[in-house]
Amino acid sequence: MKGKILVVAIVVVTIAIIIAIYFTMTATFNKSINENGMEPVVEWVSESDIN
Repeated sequence: MKGKILVVAIVVVTIAIIIAIYFTMTATFNKSINENGMEPVVEWVSESDIN
């Protein structure tokens, strides 16, 4: 029984870590969009128009 509880605990901790990393990445991505707005997209479009 102890082994089963240990496995369940490891799985739960792993899922919690993955969720935490996912939300951190999402927050960082949204922050970069909010800081720069659409500037990187506009620059990329204007560069591709020139070529």
